[in-house]
Amino acid sequence: MKRGSVRKQTFDMRQLIARLGIQLGMKANAKGLYLDISCAESMPRYVKGDLQKLHDIISRLGNSSLENTERGGLTIRVETQEILEAQDCWLEISLTDTSSGLIHDRIEDILTEQLQPISQGRSFLKQPQHLGGHLLADSMEIIVSGRSVPGWGALYLVQVRFPVEVPSLRLFEGHHTFREAVAGLQ
Repeated sequence: MKRGSVRKQTFDMRQLIARLGIQLGMKANAKGLYLDISCAESMPRYVKGDLQKLHDIISRLGNSSLENTERGGLTIRVETQEILEAQDCWLEISLTDTSSGLIHDRIEDILTEQLQPISQGRSFLKQPQHLGGHLLADSMEIIVSGRSVPGWGALYLVQVRFPVEVPSLRLFEGHHTFREAVAGLQ
């Protein structure tokens, strides 16, 4: 697959967040920082989009937050913003750190540094009125922004719109349990 191309697939959002928790948790632990992650119960479990691109964005912003934080830690929250006609949803992933805060120009630099490699320079639309921009990845739309006040830490927001997926349950048709379904295949 070409670098920068979209890898659209159905994936488990909770598994993605758990994987990021392990990855960022190891870095936080090594620095003596905390990592706090929570997901809204209303968050759809299965969505369709570019898993790797979303992982890379959250991972890069989380790593940047931890690099700039000396005390305290990083809090990641995943909230459902809106479910549109039961097919598309908007999720908001916030990353809030307890760093000493960054000046406006440094936040802009971090967003540009972290997003340009992911977007391959083609789909990242810089918006001068905001700190951040849009990444368009087929049916998945990503809006990334950041803000910070020196002395108060930094906040990064990743807003994602993608189709909600319902995994195929054909394997279980006529069976009450997974064990019965597997036995039926033998």
